[in-house]
Amino acid sequence: MSAGPGESHAARGADFIAAMTGAGMERPVAEELERRIRIVEEDEAGDEARQPLSGRELGGYVLVTVAICGLSALAVIL
Repeated sequence: MSAGPGESHAARGADFIAAMTGAGMERPVAEELERRIRIVEEDEAGDEARQPLSGRELGGYVLVTVAICGLSALAVIL
């Protein structure tokens, strides 16, 4: 929900609410959802845990995932 360049949060929120009400959600529910998303977005803006994974972290994740899948396949075979 971050506002892009030259786009205010209010305009972005109005687009979100319009999209949600267009999909059948009641307007008060859409407004509350947009408000909660904005609060979470502001709270987590500078959080290091929300940054993308580094190459090393991503490689470790893939390696562990492949190892677990391999061990699971081996357990099924045996």
